[in-house]
Amino acid sequence: MALQLGKTVLSLTNEDYNDNGLSDLLVEKGDAYEINLEVYYMLRDSITGWPGGKPNAVIPAHPERSEPYPKRCIIFSPHPDDDIISMGGTFQRLHDQGHEVHVAYQTSGNIAVTDEFVTRFLDFAVGFNEIADINSDKPGQILNEARTYISGKKPGQVDSPTIRSLKGLIRRGEAKATCNYVGIDPNNVHFQNLPFYETGTIEKKPLGEEDVDLTVKLLREVKPHQVYCAGDFADPMAPTWFVLMPY
Repeated sequence: MALQLGKTVLSLTNEDYNDNGLSDLLVEKGDAYEINLEVYYMLRDSITGWPGGKPNAVIPAHPERSEPYPKRCIIFSPHPDDDIISMGGTFQRLHDQGHEVHVAYQTSGNIAVTDEFVTRFLDFAVGFNEIADINSDKPGQILNEARTYISGKKPGQVDSPTIRSLKGLIRRGEAKATCNYVGIDPNNVHFQNLPFYETGTIEKKPLGEEDVDLTVKLLREVKPHQVYCAGDFADPMAPTWFVLMPY
């Protein structure tokens, strides 16, 4: 109602409640002032600068428990940049506040890499190998094949396995750079490449047993106290996140 009326929660009036079909709340609670305060405190207590819980602190209204500390946290990132784009502040806080943070990239993200990026990275690889005089022929051959393939590629055509692998490698490097910037242990970075995503097209396969098994296996290995995952079921790539506390 506050959003619809363009008002803050604390400025809603008895008239607002009556005019918008919420008069039953007035009967139950007595006054708009009291309802506004109750909702305001609920919203306030859902916001925290300690997403993993504040250690050695007793805060009954805190959205996360203080113990255990430190916690094992796992972030399931649909694409290799969803973690830092959609919950980068929380990501950094968890690490800075001493928790053991794992990131699971559910897809290689190769469809988000442009053909121009592939040739740019291959150009660099060939140049590097030529400078170092190490195995310069093979990268050059791959570059020529990639250029030939990309130049003849039709709109909407699915990339070849080699091109998809190259694009996935580029995205993997970007994801590793993100984790390195935050300070995450390289051993805590997991690339799942779930079959559900790895079709080479925008359209995905139906969720299958293998996807579930790979996710369950990782959860059993990490045994996280917190699980962060994309929360918009209509669009798994959307930057809406929620946290589960399984252990």
